[in-house]
Amino acid sequence: MCYPAQPEIPAIPPTPPTPEVIIQNLNIGWNAHSRTVDKLGRGEYLQFTFGTGSRGVVGIALAYLEGGLPEQHLHGLVIDVTGIKVYEAGVVKETIETVQVVDTVIRIYRQEEDNSIVYHVQNAAGGSTAVQSTAPLLSKLAKYYVYSWLYMGGDVVPENDYLEGEVQFAEA
Repeated sequence: MCYPAQPEIPAIPPTPPTPEVIIQNLNIGWNAHSRTVDKLGRGEYLQFTFGTGSRGVVGIALAYLEGGLPEQHLHGLVIDVTGIKVYEAGVVKETIETVQVVDTVIRIYRQEEDNSIVYHVQNAAGGSTAVQSTAPLLSKLAKYYVYSWLYMGGDVVPENDYLEGEVQFAEA
């Protein structure tokens, strides 16, 4: 069986492409958080750096606070363009650095003896500051984890690692 010939279908004339549109959504607000897999044991510390201009919070708390707010943690650091600040129970207690640069190494140390927290910041110029928390953690036996939050798209933590031992810093 043959089909009858069909008339030619004319070509559709070309249309210019749509101009490129770039949509940038930085998702401003506490939009990313994480928790360490391992607990922060007594005599251990977490060492990390934040990307220049990155904003975030690093806090210490018991397990199962995933999705919680930074203010819910007893101990932590606020890192932003105005510097690095110690906070306890959601209140800023002290400013460690007034600027934050990519080569700043930050350590949060859980002391073996008294179960307190020491925050240690070493800047790129070689200067260092250590601040001991005013209140120890609630229990020496409890499993504490390190939680972190990033404030917006583009904020990064390029390096982090758990280490054992004491935080080394110069004393005046």
